Amino acid sequence: MVDSCDVIVVGAGVVGATTAYELARRGARVAVLDRAPDVGGGCSYANAGVIAASHVGPLATPALVAEGAHQVFTNPPAVRVNPQPSLVPWMARLMSSARSRRVSIATARLQELAHRSAAQHRAYADAGLSDTYRETGALEIYVTDEGPAGAISDEEAHRLVPALGQVRSAYWQIDEAVVESRSYVRSMLTAAGNAGAEVRFGTPVERVVVDAGRVRGVQVGGELVTAENVVLATGLDTPALAGAAGLRIPLRGGRGYVIDLDADNAPTIPVRFKERRMVVSPMPGRLRVCGLMEFGAEGRPLDQRRADAMVQVVTDALPGVRINGVLDTWAGERPCAADGVPVIGASSAAPGVTVAAGHGMWGLVLAPVTAEMVATGLLEGAPTLHDPLLTPNRFGGVRGHVAA
Repeated sequence: MVDSCDVIVVGAGVVGATTAYELARRGARVAVLDRAPDVGGGCSYANAGVIAASHVGPLATPALVAEGAHQVFTNPPAVRVNPQPSLVPWMARLMSSARSRRVSIATARLQELAHRSAAQHRAYADAGLSDTYRETGALEIYVTDEGPAGAISDEEAHRLVPALGQVRSAYWQIDEAVVESRSYVRSMLTAAGNAGAEVRFGTPVERVVVDAGRVRGVQVGGELVTAENVVLATGLDTPALAGAAGLRIPLRGGRGYVIDLDADNAPTIPVRFKERRMVVSPMPGRLRVCGLMEFGAEGRPLDQRRADAMVQVVTDALPGVRINGVLDTWAGERPCAADGVPVIGASSAAPGVTVAAGHGMWGLVLAPVTAEMVATGLLEGAPTLHDPLLTPNRFGGVRGHVAA
């Protein structure tokens, strides 16, 4: 294993893999370290795979807060909070971040980044780096509520998705695409390797090593791997690793569910169930059902009743789909920051530490632009790692931190 490099990327999910590629293709000596045994051990595998730039925004909004009470009476509830004392400060900050002016600013910035990122996804596909990418568009449906103005006709909706049942209103979103996320990660890591990066799975990073106020590398198996820069793209492992560098990153897991179905007559485009905050998307050999957001459930077993209720939603809304069986069911934590916005930027507590985490459900969509921000910031001196909205410094430092 390499004992010295320019940049260590910790985490080989969608964000880490893309970041490694963008760094390596610019000439940096890169090592990618991940504790998982292979590609796609977490959220980077289990997501809808829909590149929907127009839907990207902060997690907490006034509409979501208002919707919370209504969701108690739906089955399954799209958003659920399991009360636990440790969640209270995090949830309080999330709710306080739902102020209209802040949400407006955050939405505009994230929309800008998301559309740049969607364009980069297309560019990767054009370059042969993302062979499951397909520009499909998507159908949005309201089953019980009337949606906003601009609905397409029932005839047009059923032409797009013949399996569709009766709905109140439907909307065509032309600018969406689908990519199978595990193949995307593998392609990015292969491209990074071809550009000179070293990729190591089964390699847990024990801590970030800081000396004299600057990062020196990471500790792996009791040994120091030196680097001038360390990028933390490690999802919910980020707070612990960042804490060793004196940086506080308050992330919690927003649990989402993914069910892969063996189905006939399945839609060939994504279908989004707006009231339920669910989406079905066509994947090679399967129909994927994704959705829900549950806080305070980290480490709990999968709730089979919630998974079954999601399948029932699909059955009711798409009666023309014949479900032959369930291929896979997954529940896992999407890393969400306490103010509902991704954490992308350089640490002032420990120069040389960069964070690229907390993307929530938008990791796949925002991976290319995140990678570009990190690469140009570290290698070209661009100001991309000092965005006040995204900076990891916005949460303050860790009290009592002692550099090693």
